[in-house]
Amino acid sequence: MTSTGPDLDDPSDVNARAVALFGRHEDGTIAWPYGIADPPRRNYRTRDDPDAAFEAALRGRRDAQRILVEWAERHGLCPDGLGCCPQWLRRRGSAGCPYGECDRWRWTDHVTTWSLGGQPVALTAAPYGVDEDERAELEEWAGEYPGLAVAYGTGWYGADTTQVLLWRSDRIPTLAPA
Repeated sequence: MTSTGPDLDDPSDVNARAVALFGRHEDGTIAWPYGIADPPRRNYRTRDDPDAAFEAALRGRRDAQRILVEWAERHGLCPDGLGCCPQWLRRRGSAGCPYGECDRWRWTDHVTTWSLGGQPVALTAAPYGVDEDERAELEEWAGEYPGLAVAYGTGWYGADTTQVLLWRSDRIPTLAPA
């Protein structure tokens, strides 16, 4: 089985919807968040059955892409390349943190930030586990800033990661992990 690639001209296709959300890189590929792009075939050439291994990885990645696009569309969210950390969520408009003021925590691995109507609304991360201290820190942080909420789930990143979702419940009342 060989992949023929996405039909980017089909508006019902997940990839066409992803282009509308994320745009394209200069080489024409979809500008997926880190770790969500199609895997390179070259990564599978040393396997016993490289075609089968690649196709399995591609199916898994396509499932992740579909979950991500459907989640963003369901909530009307737009990816926001200016977001960086939980401090960003507290702002009225989207802007990156001034140099040296960014709060990067251990759980902020594979971060994607999201806006709604030009305002910061959510931060998703996919760390390789969230321990009890980190969960307590997140709950405390959310408790200090009215309107912030936190949830955990499986998400789209895969690889045994936990989706951490931190969002502004005053801007979008309910938001659930993908």
